[in-house]
Amino acid sequence: MHEPGTVQLRYAGLPFAGVEVPGLCFEFSSRQDAQSFFGHVHNYLRAPAAQKSLQLQVDSVEKAGWNLKLQIQEPSGLLVIDILDVRDEIISRLLNHLQTVSYYIVLAGYTVGENVELLSPKAHHLLKHDLWVNGRQTFGTATKELRWDELVNQLPETQGMREH
Repeated sequence: MHEPGTVQLRYAGLPFAGVEVPGLCFEFSSRQDAQSFFGHVHNYLRAPAAQKSLQLQVDSVEKAGWNLKLQIQEPSGLLVIDILDVRDEIISRLLNHLQTVSYYIVLAGYTVGENVELLSPKAHHLLKHDLWVNGRQTFGTATKELRWDELVNQLPETQGMREH
């Protein structure tokens, strides 16, 4: 499987049922790289529990930023994505919204000129309930009950993205 190249991180919150579902968009330099990334995610989702793991970890660094590491272990191999110096605003918004909802969404997009095009959110999404923050596992808190199947059904087929 093709290994994705350069990647950046954007915040990608989605309004749903009166709240914002927090999200992260992994932005790749090409459509092929974004599709390759979600190829690993789809392999992970289909794999038996004993053959897979997915961990998203953020660690604070000096100067009000974060380093992010995503590790996806699935039957075809291990994918590791490291993103250094993630803006504090992205991780702070994610953590803030996880005090209201129990999951966040992971999406992928790719750069087209000055814009970011998302892979179809309906077909290429991952709902995640945990995040490792400075070495401690953190979970979203459901103060607002949401029907996650309804959220998935309302995801658009395609969508452009603007800077948050």
